Amino acid sequence: MDHQEERAVMINNHDHDHLPTTNSSSPPLITTRLTVEEVIEDHVGSFGFSQLLHVFLVSIAWTFDSQNTLVTIFTDAQPSWACKGGGTWCSVSGPTGPGSICGAEPGSWEWAGGSGGSTVAEWGLVCERKFLAGLPACLFFIGSLLVPNSGVTKGSSGEREYGSLWSASWAARRMLLMMAAGFGVGFVYYGIQLNVENLSFNLYFTVALNALMEIPAVFLGSVLLSFMNRRTLLAWSAYVAGVSCLLCGVFAGKSRSGENKLRGSWPQLGAEAVGFMAASTAFDVMYIYCVELFPTNTRNIAVSLLRQALMLGAAIAPILVVVGRLSPSFSFLVFGCLAILSGILMYWLPETRNAPLYETLEQQEEEEKLDNSWGSDEAELELSKQ
Repeated sequence: MDHQEERAVMINNHDHDHLPTTNSSSPPLITTRLTVEEVIEDHVGSFGFSQLLHVFLVSIAWTFDSQNTLVTIFTDAQPSWACKGGGTWCSVSGPTGPGSICGAEPGSWEWAGGSGGSTVAEWGLVCERKFLAGLPACLFFIGSLLVPNSGVTKGSSGEREYGSLWSASWAARRMLLMMAAGFGVGFVYYGIQLNVENLSFNLYFTVALNALMEIPAVFLGSVLLSFMNRRTLLAWSAYVAGVSCLLCGVFAGKSRSGENKLRGSWPQLGAEAVGFMAASTAFDVMYIYCVELFPTNTRNIAVSLLRQALMLGAAIAPILVVVGRLSPSFSFLVFGCLAILSGILMYWLPETRNAPLYETLEQQEEEEKLDNSWGSDEAELELSKQ
């Protein structure tokens, strides 16, 4: 439960309906303020089997969500094609380079797996219609952006949260920075997964490898969170993801120029796997960092806005994947630069490690001002001693 609960106890010796009409004095009111921890302890209880079962069931539901998210990797992939009758007689220079499907005469070529091999083959989503191939994934992420968050601000409580978050300038600045960084992290996290077709490896193998890299990402993030600053961990995870994407772009660029056949090489696949693991770590840590940045009375809406920024980045990523079919180097270059930029934005946010979780915006603002003034006084004292 994220909201502070107030208990009012009416002290009265008689039933309210039987009060004498001559008594004009109101009964005394005692108000007790409970913290979030006290409310959870009273109404939910400490962590036990029921809470563990709840987490397990929610995790199972995430499996089906992942299936809907990643199924477009296979359904919207561009299959291989060949000239009818074999050979390369129909392969001529086109607008996208030598041997392009766009430069071949209509009817002179065919899809290797038939027209039912993928959505691209069935509907002819190539050349001038190639961007339509990324539309289903874009619409799916747009739905994920809007629908789960549509009820967050409904009701008086949600409206108060939303309004109070933007009423404080320091909280609004933090939220905008988190949303900007979240857009980049979401773009890279989902983009790397959807961009595996541009690695020229077996799709099933690359998707399975990325799925396996999620496991060490979770454990590594959990271990590093115990002794590293949140801001530093998040920034460096984004940097590693960005550098790995840039390396993938370098390998792909060498193969396109024909100087070195590294397209689909194991070094490129290794860089992609490390980049995805780092992006996954950044994705997970960002939620924890956002929870610690904001007080209880605005935490729900802050996490909701962060998720919307993540999904907005994911909604744009499929378009870049389609562009990557023409230029894999360009797609990986954009992923890398955006990941590094997201890491840089972290340095304008405060560190939250070992910091208390506050209940209200006013309380957090006052306490942080006191901490900052105390730190300034200590620094001045150290300088005076020197």
